[in-house]
Amino acid sequence: MNLKGTIALCLIFIGPVLFAQKDSTAISASANLKRFMTFYFESIKHRAMENPELALKALDAAQRIKDLNQEQQSAIAYEQGKNHALLQDFDRAIRAFELAQTHPEFTVAAQTSLYDIYHQQGAYENAITVVKALSRIDNDYCVDLIKLHIETGNLNRAQVILDSISDSWGPSLELQSIDLELQNRRLASQNHSGGAGFGPQDYLRYKEMLEGGLMDQALMMLKRMISATDLAPKAIAQALEAFAAQSPDKQYQESFERLIPDLERIESASIEVALGRYFLDRLVLDRAQRHGQKALDLEQNNKEALLLMASVDFALEEYPSGIQRAEMALALYPADPWCYLMAARGYRFTGLLDLAEMQVLSGIEFTLAGSNQHRLLCLEAASLYKELGREKEAELWLDKAYQ
Repeated sequence: MNLKGTIALCLIFIGPVLFAQKDSTAISASANLKRFMTFYFESIKHRAMENPELALKALDAAQRIKDLNQEQQSAIAYEQGKNHALLQDFDRAIRAFELAQTHPEFTVAAQTSLYDIYHQQGAYENAITVVKALSRIDNDYCVDLIKLHIETGNLNRAQVILDSISDSWGPSLELQSIDLELQNRRLASQNHSGGAGFGPQDYLRYKEMLEGGLMDQALMMLKRMISATDLAPKAIAQALEAFAAQSPDKQYQESFERLIPDLERIESASIEVALGRYFLDRLVLDRAQRHGQKALDLEQNNKEALLLMASVDFALEEYPSGIQRAEMALALYPADPWCYLMAARGYRFTGLLDLAEMQVLSGIEFTLAGSNQHRLLCLEAASLYKELGREKEAELWLDKAYQ
């Protein structure tokens, strides 16, 4: 929630107290307000410190307060969604963000968070529904909408939207790049139209299986993808990450890992990175490190592999090595916010707070307000300023994270 929203929230809560101090109902409302704000800001503090379990306990306490108004309920739901997302409990996060939209103050922020989850899971059809709503508020989301239609194979719809915004936006390198990708997809579709390859509709069915919890069928489809001769390694890597995002049960996890030898034979940096992230999420650090190193052996300057290895180093508390990798990624990709974020974390972990501050502020310049990168950098800034003892600045950065 942005600063304006926070002020509005406080005014809504405090109003009855200002105008009816002696009224018993107003006194009760004032007590409830104080309890609500205490639990609510406690939850934000815990989330900023990456303690989502404690944050959710504080929100549960806030939710038990009587006579909550709609804005308070939406505020709680939004924060619950953020914390469930941190715990990778995406089903609960999605339900919470949907509830948060019942008050207009939280609609855009909740939709943006839903988009992040759907895009991360590869649930492109759901993402399209959300992005359509966001694009009516912010035209920049039209670009995301085009890309989603391309990913789902709806090339004609992507072309219509691209043509419509090209007229109003004028010359743009980004739009030209998208147009080139669109034409390449058309050409590839024509080349494979007579074959038995793995097409966009197959990939869409795979996503639907994952979302529906049909893990056995999804595994069979994933095996088909691995053996498909016409499917790019990057597409297979996306399929791997979509499967991993579902947090499969042990039986499916074991079945999934039996596919790894077949995947390794493809010799693709993007696939090795996807496998490395899978094991990093499960804190199997030696295997995450092995896949990350293999990705770097295949592509020495692969950004995703460098950032993966930096994350593994930080998890192993090998901070100098992690910082070195983050700095290398930043030198190679000086306009990528993820590189700034990783470098800032490394500096913060080692107590080099001035350098961490420099990286955060530089990285912010390459983000769009409301993007996931922007929020994470703002949260990193909030954590940094708390460590510096600059509480007011930390609070301001927390507000910026949700503007």
